[in-house]
Amino acid sequence: MRAKSFRVGGDGESGLILRRRALQLQRERGFPAYRLLEYSEGIESSTPFTHRYAEGVIQLVRAEPVKKP
Repeated sequence: MRAKSFRVGGDGESGLILRRRALQLQRERGFPAYRLLEYSEGIESSTPFTHRYAEGVIQLVRAEPVKKP
């Protein structure tokens, strides 16, 4: 995701958007769960403006692994 150059508010929404999209993909593809493997936010410098960005990696999961005691 990349933020617009000129914006009012919306900082911090990218995490919510990522989770909403992950949940949508999970349901569409019939998976019982998903895992968020990576998530990062930053600032991309470019001329003439800088842009905030966020990116993440999810994994759709068929079943939770069995935990050993």
